[in-house]
Amino acid sequence: MAAPTVVATAEQSFTAAGDPLITFTQTTGDLVLIVYGYGGGSSQTPTVSDGFNLEINQLFCIIWKVLDGSEGGDVLVSMPTNVKAAAVAYNIQGFDSAGGVDGIDYTTGLGVANQPNTPSHTPAGGAKDYLFFSAFAQAGEEADDDTWVNSGPSGYSNVRQVTSGTAGAANSNISVGSAEKATTAATVDDPGAFSTDQSLNNWNATIAVYPLAALTAAQMAGIFQPESLDLQLAE
Repeated sequence: MAAPTVVATAEQSFTAAGDPLITFTQTTGDLVLIVYGYGGGSSQTPTVSDGFNLEINQLFCIIWKVLDGSEGGDVLVSMPTNVKAAAVAYNIQGFDSAGGVDGIDYTTGLGVANQPNTPSHTPAGGAKDYLFFSAFAQAGEEADDDTWVNSGPSGYSNVRQVTSGTAGAANSNISVGSAEKATTAATVDDPGAFSTDQSLNNWNATIAVYPLAALTAAQMAGIFQPESLDLQLAE
């Protein structure tokens, strides 16, 4: 089976007071995967609405869910205090929701004053055609001009980058970057580093999205059994 595919993306920056409302394409059955970063220190503990899953790695979060039609095209991230934030949202199709937790698993990491280098990740499902993501949140300010990430990890494509801008104190701002890679019969992936204009503290993850499982020979035979067909012959 082929690796899952990205069918829509949205980059969003949050610079005003209030809890971020991250939007995405509302297509029931899609897997929505959001990489989210927030400024203002690691004492914050976000929560999310609409039954989304949440993994917190200090100033970086992975937010995801298989859409059931109840979400209304957005997810509210509730923060204890007002913060600036940035997010990249992906709609994904061709995934297996039974793999990992609602279709994904991941390994998180930390980089101290260096180029973002997401960790090696070995999915629990064994050799499959995974769609991998390498993603990070970087502390400090960058202009939101799509030029501060120079390149993604080797073999990764479709680099996404968004920041909360440069207003206010540098430590109140955050930058988020991500890239993707479709694989064939992969058992592990170690993405390597992004190239960014600054070497700053960052929190990161390598994420695997599980592909649809191939049908077994018995399942294929069952699909084409004559008794499964309702045929009407003209007289």
